Order: sequence, then structure tokens, then C-alpha cells
Amino acid sequence: MTYLEITKRLNREYFYVTKNIRIDKNKWKKIRKYVGNKEPTAEQTKKYAKEIENEVKKEGVTNSKFNYL
Repeated sequence: MTYLEITKRLNREYFYVTKNIRIDKNKWKKIRKYVGNKEPTAEQTKKYAKEIENEVKKEGVTNSKFNYL
């Protein structure tokens, strides 16, 4: 599942589209794509979510040695 994450630093907001992937029993990997300092539209969010999905498939991060993951 991808979601929009807002990070605040020095009174400024930065927007990221984020996806968490379980790579092992107790290990997770967070993949984030910087969107900008303005809230993205729904179309832009979908575009970045697709880019993250493609990046995950390319890296092969979803391959887990546990059958139930």
C-alpha cells in the first residue's frame, strides 16, 4: 500500500509518496519518492505510486524466504 507522507523540517512541509515492504520476518524497507513542498494532486500521487511499484519490481525487493509473507 502506498500513502502520502508529510515531513516537517524548519517550519516547512515536504511531501513524499511512501511504500513499506516487508523483506524479512521483522525487517521492513521504506521506499520514498519526493514529490515537492506542495501537496500533490490525486493524479500526481498515482503517478508516483506507479513509479514506486515499478522500482520495487525492478529491485526484486518483494522476494521473501518466508512463504506466508
